[in-house]
Amino acid sequence: MKAKVVAKWGGWIIVVLLTFQCVSQAAELAAPLKLRWDAAADPNVRGYAIYYGRTNQVTLDRIDVGSNLECTLPEVYVGVTYRIYAISYNALMTESTPSNELRYTPTFPSSNRRLQITRLANGNMQINFTANTNALCRVQVATTLTGSTWQNLTNIALNQNGNITVVDTAARFAPQRFYRVILSP
Repeated sequence: MKAKVVAKWGGWIIVVLLTFQCVSQAAELAAPLKLRWDAAADPNVRGYAIYYGRTNQVTLDRIDVGSNLECTLPEVYVGVTYRIYAISYNALMTESTPSNELRYTPTFPSSNRRLQITRLANGNMQINFTANTNALCRVQVATTLTGSTWQNLTNIALNQNGNITVVDTAARFAPQRFYRVILSP
């Protein structure tokens, strides 16, 4: 789901799209969980699998990763506690004893994010946004809302407090600009 905020400011239309997927209004998809582990010392190991699921589930999902020593769980939801463990298997697909179980509850960056857009004295637009310091953030601009004309802005600075400042130097030359913020928590 994309949450869209639209505002008019001094003849400019400001659009912010915060992209995150939702299963329902209360279940936001968190950033994919990346797992890594050391190779098993047993020379008979042919591959690995990860079992994971919600703590209230009896049956867990299984991801076979072959001989890879890492895996990404793409669909974990904010606020849901998961149990995760790894196994190794041999050429006959006989599984080892499970590893220690990991309990994990994804969180989403602080909900007090604020977007502030200011026209500077020279006509440039300054976009300030607050995000989680570990989040990947792109601020993009387009001259229309349709098509694939979105471009990343430069001058992005993220400080230790998660504050992002972007200056759109081309804004003074354009009759209208649309802005969006894309977050990956």
